Amino acid sequence: MLEQAADGEPDDPFTTALRGRYNELERERTQLVAEFDARREAEAAAPKRPKAEDIGLLDALPRLNVDFEGSRASARSTL
Repeated sequence: MLEQAADGEPDDPFTTALRGRYNELERERTQLVAEFDARREAEAAAPKRPKAEDIGLLDALPRLNVDFEGSRASARSTL
């Protein structure tokens, strides 16, 4: 059919409709590929979610006492 559309007369209604449908499907395909690529890039850029075996890493971190109120006051005074 593609050869028929390529070789058909430009004024033929069947050829015109066939070419139009082909172009429409190609636009849809291009858009879907672009969306897929964008999602793949977003997933690659997103931080990885922790897994159950990663919990041990959190337990290995030292416990820190952080004074957020003091830090906030210090930050305000420097501004």
